[in-house]
Amino acid sequence: MKLARVPAQDPTQALDDLVALMTAASAEALGMVADFDRRRAWERDGATCMAAWLAARYGLAWGAAREWVRVAHALEELPKIADAYAAAKLSWDQLRPLTKFATPETDARWSKKACSLRPRILQRLADRHERVLRRHAEEAVRRRHLSLQWDREGSAPVLYLSGALPGEQGTAFEEALRHRAERVEIGRRTARSSARPSRGFDWSWTRAGFGGS
Repeated sequence: MKLARVPAQDPTQALDDLVALMTAASAEALGMVADFDRRRAWERDGATCMAAWLAARYGLAWGAAREWVRVAHALEELPKIADAYAAAKLSWDQLRPLTKFATPETDARWSKKACSLRPRILQRLADRHERVLRRHAEEAVRRRHLSLQWDREGSAPVLYLSGALPGEQGTAFEEALRHRAERVEIGRRTARSSARPSRGFDWSWTRAGFGGS
């Protein structure tokens, strides 16, 4: 793509216009990156992830490629900030730290407030936010516990579970337990092929017991 020659009489305005074009093109590209990644279109070229695809295709450093992907997905939930960036009211150096702590609830406010803040100020806010998240994660790990107790008094043994696990560990634990229990259920139905099929395993107790939805 070839751009028209910059008018010599007003180079400042011409440069402003070109930077605005660059930012608008960057905003459009980020939207396409998010969509490309969501469809996992990078798989058809044999890439292992979106960042790997970007790095290979456009000669990006791994860190830069990962930032493209992170920011692209963050902007999906921050439409006002995305619009401000597309309109060149925010620079890339402002956008990167801003998308680390802005939320859908604060999107509109930060889309206006961040425009007047220097990147280093936004980076300090992002660093502070990440420190808070890290403390919360460490506290969740300290508080985690899991208790398993068998009741073998009745005609059929019953296992009781209670505890607290951080989000990702809780999700992994539930999926592993679900997978194993479903295998047991399938095996039992196969062994009783003449019996009426079971309705399957009831997982309502899992969500109730572990504070789920």
